[in-house]
Amino acid sequence: IMNPLNHVIAIESKGKKTGFLSLVKEKLHLDNLEIVQQDIPQFIREKKLKAHYITAKAFAPYETVLKIASKLMMPYGQLIIPISERQFNTLQEVPDRRFKLKKSETKDHYYLTKIY
Repeated sequence: IMNPLNHVIAIESKGKKTGFLSLVKEKLHLDNLEIVQQDIPQFIREKKLKAHYITAKAFAPYETVLKIASKLMMPYGQLIIPISERQFNTLQEVPDRRFKLKKSETKDHYYLTKIY
């Protein structure tokens, strides 16, 4: 998001959160950030965009995120979902071949990733 060559779209259905995102955009001079106040299904129907990367935090269950991301993702695009250490440990016990689990090398950050 800090690289001005990357166009970043933040989609949020709640006005209060988009207001906060707009403030952050202004204060940090993020001219490459586009903030869209809309729900995801409506965005998919109207925009017909394809993404290189998608991330989602506290959005929906994994099944739902995987399904929605498949409609928005370019071939070989990557889905990245931040998860808690507890979720990471639970998912390690029950492997799911649809995605990979990753842990940051520098901090205790955990992720689900999937290449489309």
